[in-house]
Amino acid sequence: MPREVKELGCKIVHLLQNPKDLAVSLYNHTLGIHLFEYHGKWEHFLPLFLQGKTECNSWFDYVLSWEQVISDNPGFPIHLIYFEDLKQNTLHELYRLGQFLSIEDQDGLFGDIAKKYQFSNMVRDKQQHNGTESEFIRDGFSFFREGKQ
Repeated sequence: MPREVKELGCKIVHLLQNPKDLAVSLYNHTLGIHLFEYHGKWEHFLPLFLQGKTECNSWFDYVLSWEQVISDNPGFPIHLIYFEDLKQNTLHELYRLGQFLSIEDQDGLFGDIAKKYQFSNMVRDKQQHNGTESEFIRDGFSFFREGKQ
C-alpha cells in the first residue's frame, strides 16, 4: 500500500472475483484483444494462469498481498466486495458500499446504479459508445460476457 494512502487515511474499496471466473474472463479477453497475441486453447491457458504467467500475473499472489495489507493494518478503512455477491445481490452490496463511503441513498441513487449495473443495460450502453476500439479487438469479441459458455 502506498505510504500516502495510509497517511491520508484514504478509504479503499477492494473488489475480488472468484479465481475460476477470473481465469475464464481473462482467457476470453486474452483471445479477443490483439495486443495479447494469444491464440491458444483453454487447456494451455489454465496452467499459465495457475502459474502466474498471464497478463494479470498471479491472482493468488495478489490476493495474498492484500490479505497481508489488511492483517498489517487492522482498522484501516478497507471495504471488501466479492464480484459474485455484487452480481447476485447488487442492491444490498451497494447499500453496504454506500454505508462505508458515507453516501446516502438519496432519490433512489442505489436503485438507479443497480439498474445501470444490469448486464443487458451495460451491453446496450457500451454499444452506444463503440468507436475506434475495433482496431484493438478481434471480430466477434465483446468486453461483456455473462460468464456462460
